[in-house]
Amino acid sequence: PDTALELACVAKSVGASAKSIFIGPAMTETALKKAPLDRYRVIHFATHGLREIEVFRFVAPGRRQSALVMTPPATETDEDAGLWTPEEIAALKLAADWVVLPACNTAGGGGSLDGLVSAFFYAGARAVLASYWPVNSEAATMLTTGTFEVLKREPAIGRAEAFRRAMLVVMDDRKRPWAAHPSYWAPFVVMGEGGVGR
Repeated sequence: PDTALELACVAKSVGASAKSIFIGPAMTETALKKAPLDRYRVIHFATHGLREIEVFRFVAPGRRQSALVMTPPATETDEDAGLWTPEEIAALKLAADWVVLPACNTAGGGGSLDGLVSAFFYAGARAVLASYWPVNSEAATMLTTGTFEVLKREPAIGRAEAFRRAMLVVMDDRKRPWAAHPSYWAPFVVMGEGGVGR
């Protein structure tokens, strides 16, 4: 439920149509590989991120790559195993100003391409928001939606500054005093910038 709200709020802030949101059963590797991702300025994955060791031990023994978790297919194939790996991501052709990966462990290394962030940069992303360790779902939702609200009001300030401002709002939330603790907001980082106000 958090991720559906997160995506709906971000889509509204950037003026994206409902057709551009893939959630639940629609969020598969096959659907993403068919989608015209090279046309999107913002690509936002509100899903689980797995470190290399998690994939190797628990999900796909023998695979040594980090991954984004997609909805698993009814029948697994080489093209759609329910895991989107750095190798597959790097093969994309993107023109995205920003790829948003607010899931757990998306900034960590691992795999043949040194992780998910590097893979998105290889594919053509100009900036990536990612996390270094497990995240609180509510925090991810508050931070990402807050960031896009700030950017909508002040597009010239840039992604990193918009994210910093969203962090400050979360840290000062009197209704959620626990949100001031670094475990709530500190996992996240904006890498690259790709030009302010693009």
